[in-house]
Amino acid sequence: GVDVRVDTSVRGASAGRVLLSDGTDVAADLIIEATGVLPDTSLAAAAGLRIGESGAIWVDDTQRTSDPLIYAVGDGAEKVDAISGGPTRIAMAGLANRHGRAAADSIADSAGD
Repeated sequence: GVDVRVDTSVRGASAGRVLLSDGTDVAADLIIEATGVLPDTSLAAAAGLRIGESGAIWVDDTQRTSDPLIYAVGDGAEKVDAISGGPTRIAMAGLANRHGRAAADSIADSAGD
C-alpha cells in the first residue's frame, strides 16, 4: 500500500490530496519528501577556486580555499568523512557552525600579519 515516486517533487498539498511535479494528483494520508541538497559552487568555480572531489569547494583544515584570502564554510565547503577520511559533502548545521568558528579563529589569528 505504499506508493514511492522518484524524480518527482510535491508542488502542493491540501485535504488529503497531493499535486506532484509531473502533474499527477494523488490521495495521501502521509507524505514523506526526501530531498537531496547540492550546493551551487558555480560562483566559486567561476572565481577560479578549486572544487574538490566531492563537488564542493575545496578547503584546508582552517577552511581556507585555494585562494588564501577566501574562506568557505557550510554546505558548499568540502568536509572530511569521519569514516573514510576522504573528501565529502555534509549538510549539517552543527558541523557548519564549528567550521565557521574555525574560519573565524584563523582569520583573527592572521589579522595581525
